[in-house]
This record gives sequence, C-alpha cells and structure tokens, in this order.
Amino acid sequence: MFLKLIFDLFKVLNSNKNEGEIAAGFSFGVMLALIPGGNLLWITLFVIGFFTRLNLLTAFVTLGLGKLVIGFIDPFLDTAGFYILNINAFKDFFTWLYNLPVVPYTAFNNSLVMGGFAVSLLLAFPLWFLFRKAVILYRAKVRDRIKNSRFGKAVMKLPVVGKLSTLVSTYNSLRERG
Repeated sequence: MFLKLIFDLFKVLNSNKNEGEIAAGFSFGVMLALIPGGNLLWITLFVIGFFTRLNLLTAFVTLGLGKLVIGFIDPFLDTAGFYILNINAFKDFFTWLYNLPVVPYTAFNNSLVMGGFAVSLLLAFPLWFLFRKAVILYRAKVRDRIKNSRFGKAVMKLPVVGKLSTLVSTYNSLRERG
C-alpha cells in the first residue's frame, strides 16, 4: 500500500499536473499534520480540502509522513499556543468564542491545537512557494537524470516495477475512458 502511494506520488510529480496544485497539496498536508486531529477544526479543514483545488494524493502522503514526525515539534507548538492563548488583548475574544454554541468543539482553547493552527497558518504560503519551486526544479533538473541513470534503468527493468507501471497505465487509461 505504502509503496503504491510512493509510485503514485512520483507519477503525480512526473505528470503534467499544475505545480501550484501539487504544492497546495503538500502545504495543506503539513497544515493538517500540525493540527491535532479529533476536533471540529481539523475535521472542517479536512473537508474544505475536498472542495479546493489541490492534489489530494500529495496532501494525504504529506499528512501521513507529517504525523510520523510531528511529535518532535509538539513542545514548540504547545508553547506557541500557550503564548497566543494567554495574550491579554485576546482574552475577551477567546471568552466570547468559547461561549458560542459550536466553536468550543474546535478545541481552539487547547494550546497544542492553537499552536498547530497558528504555525500552520504562518507556514502555509511560504511552504506553498517552496514546494512549488521544488516541483519545478525536480521536473527541470532531476527527473530526466533519475530516468536516464543506471539506477533508474535498473529499477525500471525489475519485473515488479514493470508490472506495476503496466497496471497503473492500464488503470489510468480505463479510468479516462469510463
């Protein structure tokens, strides 16, 4: 399953898909990875992702990989959220939000959720630009080198890779027809 996702990710990177959509998927995946799940904020953002113009495969792969390493920066996110929640100028606003009917289910008053949300908002656009540039550079400089290298040719000669690429191309042609 994971190997198929990696093949699909490289297929997306090598395809003619818009770099901005791929970068938006990466950036959105990081955003969802930074915010702890199980609250209305995360669920709302997750659902919004289906209605926006981003590559969902890159978002889900980035989310999965991000959740594996997020524990290392949780203390930073918790500190940032605690700082934001304790700014005196926002206390009345946060109290008002908490007293609204549905908003407390977003868990915005949890320092880890607030920190993850704030940091993800700060990183969203810089990460989009960074990932977009990385996709453009990959397509311009790295893709053909890998494809024409001894390693790339050896990998493509493996029976499993050949069968997988045939299956993927067959699947895609059938999907496009029907």
